[in-house]
Amino acid sequence: MPFRLPDEFAPDPRGGFVIYRGVVAPDWTDRNGHMNVVYYRLAFDRATQRLLTRIGLWDNDNDHGSTFALEDHVTYQSELHPGRAFFVTYQLLDHSEKLIHSFLRLYGESEEKGGAPALAATCEHIGCYVDMRTRRSAAMPAAFTRLLDEVAALQRGLPAPPEQGRVIGIRRRSRPAAAARAPEGAAGENATGAGAGRSLRPESPIEAPAGPPIESPIESPIESPIESPIESPIESPVGPELEPVSP
Repeated sequence: MPFRLPDEFAPDPRGGFVIYRGVVAPDWTDRNGHMNVVYYRLAFDRATQRLLTRIGLWDNDNDHGSTFALEDHVTYQSELHPGRAFFVTYQLLDHSEKLIHSFLRLYGESEEKGGAPALAATCEHIGCYVDMRTRRSAAMPAAFTRLLDEVAALQRGLPAPPEQGRVIGIRRRSRPAAAARAPEGAAGENATGAGAGRSLRPESPIEAPAGPPIESPIESPIESPIESPIESPIESPVGPELEPVSP
């Protein structure tokens, strides 16, 4: 069976092709009364399986090829409730000899007549082509690469998703420089906290006795830096390429 792009995968201005449609089942909800995160992932997985089947990859046993998932980044953006219709779009971001970088969006259909669909979740995905005889990564067949080139050409001009490459973490507001810096000449306790503004080397209340200064036989450790025997891990060579693991 040749690889082909089905007519039903017409371009969608929201971000690629519409590849899957469904309805939120009653048993997909959790104690919060909305669709649980597991089923967002299920919707993305079913959409990907349908795409691979419809383009001929999973229906073609002659080349012994398939794809394994390597990495997914999911964002959850709005709630979906039982009975809500939804659809998934597919945008091809990049591809190489073995890898496919794609972006999927899950939209909830509007619950109001004439309303616009609402973005409910996104999934940035990296998949790897695998030879199922060896279960190792392999170069894609030339016909499959040509199909991906066709998809890329049809989607040329689509903007990059704002969620692409997002790094997970807590965003914090930086403190103004004036608030972080103690007033000059401040001593004792002030508005920046207990002890702020005090000298780091307070004067001793005991006066030193008269006479020649006493030299300490111990050298200051500050003047004797210790060299670490451990080399920086940043300079370590990258290890061998990891083989893909089936999800």
